[in-house]
Amino acid sequence: MESTSRRKFFKQSLGAVAAIAVTAKVAEAAVCKLTERQTSGPFIPNDFPFKDPRGEGAPHIQVAESDADLTVIEQNGQLLTAQGQVIHVLGKVVDQSCTPVAGATVYLWQADDHGHYNHAEDPNVRSSSDLDHGFQYRASVTTQRDGSFRFKTVKPKYYPLDETGSMMRTAHLHIAVLHPRCQQLITQTYFEGNVLEDIERIRELNQTDIILAPQGKILEKFRSLIIDFKMNPAVASEPVGEVTLTVNRIS
Repeated sequence: MESTSRRKFFKQSLGAVAAIAVTAKVAEAAVCKLTERQTSGPFIPNDFPFKDPRGEGAPHIQVAESDADLTVIEQNGQLLTAQGQVIHVLGKVVDQSCTPVAGATVYLWQADDHGHYNHAEDPNVRSSSDLDHGFQYRASVTTQRDGSFRFKTVKPKYYPLDETGSMMRTAHLHIAVLHPRCQQLITQTYFEGNVLEDIERIRELNQTDIILAPQGKILEKFRSLIIDFKMNPAVASEPVGEVTLTVNRIS
């Protein structure tokens, strides 16, 4: 009898330990690391809510549209298409407990296929003729119930940081997330793999970029900001990449 009770006790103890381990594992899995914040840069569109308070940032060309497809613009009854490699960015916004954030506003702004911003302060743009009049340059979408969002855009080009062209800024997308119950997130996403040709050349030229370590390695804390693009089975010429943005829910 004593032996039976002892066996029962051990079974119950093992079961309790297993339950604690499973609970701890679930709790651990329900914690998402906040996305690394990055500078908004000097070329924020002047019609965004986090624009330069000094009122700077006037665009070289006026673009009325700001929808999720940056690759097509209607102008005077005609459809103009953007230059460059079309890419699809599929994203999801979650909070620190990995819960999807619905109703968040996600803003994207970027350089075009020539490395130019539609921004009066961009020193690489001499006039509006340097810009792509078929490109939207910025967009705004709202996340779905599952926190998802998507953009159709073009792969931006890296661009020189000085007149000599000896230092290049790695190609990137600026993204901001705003939600009334979450802390504002402004960050940048980067490219890895075949979607960015000559990446080794860029690393060679730009050893001080925030995304790169001195040896040209990606800093581990920025690993989640790298978008790894896959070929789109529906449209083989338009790669698709995914990114998850984790924001700090404060209420």
